[in-house]
Amino acid sequence: MGDSSYNVIRVRKVSDAKRYIQTKKCTCGDPYMIISVDSTKIDGKTCDLYHVVCRGCGDKKDLVFKLSRDEREPPEAY
Repeated sequence: MGDSSYNVIRVRKVSDAKRYIQTKKCTCGDPYMIISVDSTKIDGKTCDLYHVVCRGCGDKKDLVFKLSRDEREPPEAY
């Protein structure tokens, strides 16, 4: 991968990424669940690529999270 075609979501902890996925709703209104997680590099930075699927309609989506422990890089607001 390695490109910036994904919107990278900054989080402080892995649990923040999981909470984001648990609260994100598909356009059909149902929640997503995690299928698998990969590690990837985007713009030279290592990120976690979560493959998710909607529990209702089966729509698949990839979400990219970057762990940011630096106070100057605040996590995304949910």
